Amino acid sequence: MKEEKGFTLVELLGVITLLALVGLISVPIVSNVIENSRVKAFKQTLNGIIDASRIHNAESNYSLFDNGPIDLTDGTIQFENLKEIETGKVYYDGKEYYLEDVKNDRFCAVGVLGKYNIYEGECGSDTVLESNFDNF
Repeated sequence: MKEEKGFTLVELLGVITLLALVGLISVPIVSNVIENSRVKAFKQTLNGIIDASRIHNAESNYSLFDNGPIDLTDGTIQFENLKEIETGKVYYDGKEYYLEDVKNDRFCAVGVLGKYNIYEGECGSDTVLESNFDNF
């Protein structure tokens, strides 16, 4: 009897089915990890904005907030990750930092630092991604 090498159609279909199942399970998980990473990166940018203003206030003779809120798109604060911010203002009342409509291409933040809401899309939309979390 002659020995044939190769795979049968049933074996190939079984492997393809298993690969499809692995793909169906892993794609949503990977998508969630990517989305959570984007939200965390936005949160880090928000904290970086506040840290930059704190450092400036500590190192200079005047506060960035002496003339009112900081408009994040006018170049007052400059650091590498700020280029992703499209609009927004930061207020400081001597105690707390307030974020007003700080927005990039995907997310928007409003509220007091450490207790702000992050929305997907426009500020005040129905899709709240993070709400009232503590600084990390």
